Amino acid sequence: RQDDSSYGPGKLDYIVISDADLKVTHSFLLDTRLLSDEMLATIQLSRDAIPEASDHLPVVADLLPN
Repeated sequence: RQDDSSYGPGKLDYIVISDADLKVTHSFLLDTRLLSDEMLATIQLSRDAIPEASDHLPVVADLLPN
């Protein structure tokens, strides 16, 4: 995501699963730029950790077998 870009942010990365086999219990995109200082300290990441690593946000999901 680049807030000063003429292109709007869009979905580029997905996790694709079969709901016959797995169930998503929680999911989120990790954007360290939006986290509080307290949360960054708790998860031991810096504010610029994600933008320095990639131009994509990590897609995180907890999966359980059905």
